[in-house]
Amino acid sequence: MRKVISISIIILIITGIIATFSWYEITPNRYVGTIPSRELEDSTWEASMFLGEGAYYVYTENGFRKDPPISRDRDLAREDPSMAVYSISGIGLNGQFVSDGYWQLNGGLIDWIEGDEYRIELYGKQALRWKNYWPIAWDNYVYEQTYDYFLLQRNKKTNEATLIKEWRKMKGAYGILSYKKDKNELLINICGTIQETIPVEVELSEDNFPFIICTAISSKQ
Repeated sequence: MRKVISISIIILIITGIIATFSWYEITPNRYVGTIPSRELEDSTWEASMFLGEGAYYVYTENGFRKDPPISRDRDLAREDPSMAVYSISGIGLNGQFVSDGYWQLNGGLIDWIEGDEYRIELYGKQALRWKNYWPIAWDNYVYEQTYDYFLLQRNKKTNEATLIKEWRKMKGAYGILSYKKDKNELLINICGTIQETIPVEVELSEDNFPFIICTAISSKQ
């Protein structure tokens, strides 16, 4: 009798485990909450961008704590925002964690054109929205992934930077900046997303950097 009861208990436990995991796989969003907006995360990340400083930010109850950048490497990961965080100009940020997940922003300086007085800079930011199946910190996955790009003009003497143009929530994972000296124009190429020409008002040098050649360019996201 005891053996029968023990077997029955084991069967019930196994059945319960199977049922739990089946429910878990079929209805993962039942406990999904709402991740806060990115406003605080974006403004914090972009403040470092305008200062031209690499940094790593961690969310605390008193706001974001600013730590040194992940790496001191001066060899920039050109064109790739997801790898730019691993250079001295890299800006990384982990946002507020809630039951559903959190925002993670990584990026930094990915391309530039030098001039005597000014430098034109292209920054890229990879935005990842991490979600959890359950309201606990395990088994998370990337629910949303987009890229923001910022074209800045920086005074090399004062370090003051002004925004020329920005592109937000792009699907393109690579950003390329090139310069046509004969026309004094910048060519912005966000791979697979946009290609745009922008005239500049400052004197720049030739762009001698090799760059990635995009194979699919569209005017839409």
